[in-house]
Amino acid sequence: MLTTIALSITIEASSPAKLAGAKVPIDAVVISVDPKHRRATIRYAALETAPAGVRLVRVGDPGALRTMHRGEEITAVADTSHTPWILSHVIRKVGLLIRNRGGVRNVQDGRVASAYFHA
Repeated sequence: MLTTIALSITIEASSPAKLAGAKVPIDAVVISVDPKHRRATIRYAALETAPAGVRLVRVGDPGALRTMHRGEEITAVADTSHTPWILSHVIRKVGLLIRNRGGVRNVQDGRVASAYFHA
């Protein structure tokens, strides 16, 4: 019994995500942007290495940070071995932002996406 537990811990510690430098693709919605400190807050979908949640991240490319806006959906590569995570290869998903008194809605292909934030 004790040998089996030690073996399972060894296998978990050498998962493919950890061996690959913990760089994982993510889908996220931008909540806020801080260009001065090259950071953004994102709401991301569940990853292989982490459950879905909200996180402050560092954006590696300042050019990508300048084009990120609240409510936009993005895809990126997150290096989860750093705190905060470092995003690279940030790509905005095509859509249309509709602003109203209740917040921001992101409309894609004629449908309202799941991202909705109260102002």
